Amino acid sequence: MDKVDKTKENIGISNLDDSTKKDLFDRFQKAGGQVIDERTKRRNLAIDRNSQKALQRRLDGHRNTIRQESQKKKRPGVPAARQAPQPAKKYSEPKGSAFARLMIRVRLSFYGIAEFSALYFKLKFLEKFNNVIKPAIMELQMVYLEIFRKNPKLGNQVIQSLDKADPIYYELIVMVSDLYDKMIIDQIVDQYINFPDVPKKVSELKDQLMSLYRRLYILRRYQTMILTSFEKAIDILQRIDRDGKISGLSSMKRKVRNNISILYYRLIPKLHWLFCYYYGKKYDIFDTSIETILAIKPSDKPGSRKRKSIEEETAEETEEEAEIAIEDENAKDAIPDHVKSGLKLMYELNLQNLRKDFDKYGRFSAASEADKVLICYLLFHEFDNEYSVILTTNKVKYNVSYSHKGMVDYRNVLRGLYDEMRKCEESFKNYTDILDNFDKMKKEKPASNAQYIEYTKRLEILKKKRNAAGRETLRIVQDYSDRILATVEELVQDFEGQHTIVENPQDVLLFESHIEGLKKLNGKKVYDAILTVYQFVSALSYRLGPEGDLSGSIEFKPEEMEKREKSTPEKKAAEVSGDQASQSVLDELDDML
Repeated sequence: MDKVDKTKENIGISNLDDSTKKDLFDRFQKAGGQVIDERTKRRNLAIDRNSQKALQRRLDGHRNTIRQESQKKKRPGVPAARQAPQPAKKYSEPKGSAFARLMIRVRLSFYGIAEFSALYFKLKFLEKFNNVIKPAIMELQMVYLEIFRKNPKLGNQVIQSLDKADPIYYELIVMVSDLYDKMIIDQIVDQYINFPDVPKKVSELKDQLMSLYRRLYILRRYQTMILTSFEKAIDILQRIDRDGKISGLSSMKRKVRNNISILYYRLIPKLHWLFCYYYGKKYDIFDTSIETILAIKPSDKPGSRKRKSIEEETAEETEEEAEIAIEDENAKDAIPDHVKSGLKLMYELNLQNLRKDFDKYGRFSAASEADKVLICYLLFHEFDNEYSVILTTNKVKYNVSYSHKGMVDYRNVLRGLYDEMRKCEESFKNYTDILDNFDKMKKEKPASNAQYIEYTKRLEILKKKRNAAGRETLRIVQDYSDRILATVEELVQDFEGQHTIVENPQDVLLFESHIEGLKKLNGKKVYDAILTVYQFVSALSYRLGPEGDLSGSIEFKPEEMEKREKSTPEKKAAEVSGDQASQSVLDELDDML
């Protein structure tokens, strides 16, 4: 049944009589109704199709007009400024898939950054940030200040030397030091320090963490170059520090290496996953779109620093040479007091007596008194015989020290340094073996001119080999003395500061003569004994260093030997102590009073 039949049935048309139906039809026509047959239907359909075709033609023409106008705007030669500006992309809305966002939350939980819901930070993350990451960033800035700002004159010399190699070195060091922004770092750890039990929302630290991530992301490709920059700067400073006022340079490289490792392997990966969470999409760390999101411009990247002109460098070098000349005149007065005290201990020694005591078997029988390696050997064994006992004795009680670097057991550290003395002994033995071969070759006499030429070549080769072995031996002893000096210096600094490392600094050291022999440290207090060792090792390191008399060639020149022979040990000690003699009289008067 179709709709018309159903309608007829519902209104009951079939029940009406013919007169009623005719009356209703008349009234329908009077109201304007019409009866449409099949022919009229077909005619109306044809008219509708024509109207539709006309409308379609008008729409097509309008589309073609718009397309032509857009093509005219993109023609080459039309300035870009005339085109409508494109709105900047916004990355505030998450665009990653639901699965990607789930994986980000899993990573945040796996790395110990946030709970799986990613609403709150884990307490462990904020604790590590405060105790590990924050000190690492601060120490890098402290190293920068120590090198370039503590002594501006030396700092400028280091900058000039770095610029001669590559201007990017100093630029990278400055950018690393700028990682520490006190306001940002304090905002990150503030709630953890004051209210550790109150959870911190991840969304609340977005600006601070992303600001830190932006600075680190700029430097992500320069890890090796950053390490090289700091090492070069430290080496240059160590070379030009004539006063020896900057201490701890030997441990700076280790600090820089550890702290850079913390930033690159522990901090950057965690900040990258936080970045992915904040922007709702999983990004690869090398994705170029990250720079767009973080608004990193080319001017923000390293490489913009330029090398100074030749005229500027020449003027600065002239000023430096004048300053160095003045410093050289007063070099004697620039020696630190503890080094002077150590030199006084050395110059009171009689090298001939030391040679009888420490070279009983004639290992250095072929060496002359002008041999610097022989003198170094005698001083080294003087340290081993009289002062190295402080490295192994149980009479000094050490407390285990805790710091941001971890646990330090100074007893084990000092004993390990004592065991490393074998390397110096092996170096001395290698030198004496080469020296003996050289001496035997010198005593041989060629029988003919042809043999003389060959003899001269072989002698020259052995001489070069002896010089190389001698310089290497002096370098090994200097490195060893520097390592001892760095550790003992920490003990001396603790004596002057917190007094937490050595437990019994006022105890008197008493050694059994039949077991440990007669020691110069016997009867001294622990504090005085460690200070004496510090002075002696400082003097040994100084004499082997660039300003010392045991550096350079491995033998003293004849005119230098004449000066050494004229000056007795007592005169040398008086020359080194200088004005200390007059001060000692005043000190005695003070004691008497």
